[in-house]
Amino acid sequence: EQSKLCRMADPAFSLSPTKKWHLESSKLFPKRRKGRKLAALHLPNTSEVKTVTQTLERLGYDLVSITSELPGVRWGGSLTPESWAGMSNQVDLVVTVSFHECIFAIKQGNPVLVIDAKRNRFNPETGMSKTRCLMRDLGLETSNHLNPFMEKFDSAVIEEKVEASMAQDYYLAKCRADQMGEDYIASLRKIASAL
Repeated sequence: EQSKLCRMADPAFSLSPTKKWHLESSKLFPKRRKGRKLAALHLPNTSEVKTVTQTLERLGYDLVSITSELPGVRWGGSLTPESWAGMSNQVDLVVTVSFHECIFAIKQGNPVLVIDAKRNRFNPETGMSKTRCLMRDLGLETSNHLNPFMEKFDSAVIEEKVEASMAQDYYLAKCRADQMGEDYIASLRKIASAL
């Protein structure tokens, strides 16, 4: 079951960034302030997430929530599908619970940190989740994934993961994600030819 979870095809892999993605997302995100970085957050309002937001602010990030209001974090407003897919180009770092945001960021070669901050998003016995499997498949599990319920979780660990995510070279992960997209399209063609 774990290998099926890690290898399931997803149509998002077959999408390629477009100019429309970048134009739509540029309308919604604030310009970076001088000397500050910008992080987009897609996280639930929990005590663990409060530690994340405080750590990011201490590291010099301005924060924009893309899903809901987090205390002390600006809400970015409603996103169109294009602005959602292109948002990673408007920020320095995406911090998310979302599988698809991971794909969009990686496909554009942009930094992403995945935090399994919802208990219903991972197996409590193994710690496995779709996002963790994705990060493993892309060679980024150690540097770009964090589960506050299954491993040490404090400001120092968050800072270490943010620094690792920002220092990561995403070229190889982008190539792997592109290959997953090609594999997805090939599987659809194979199914269509069998009909």
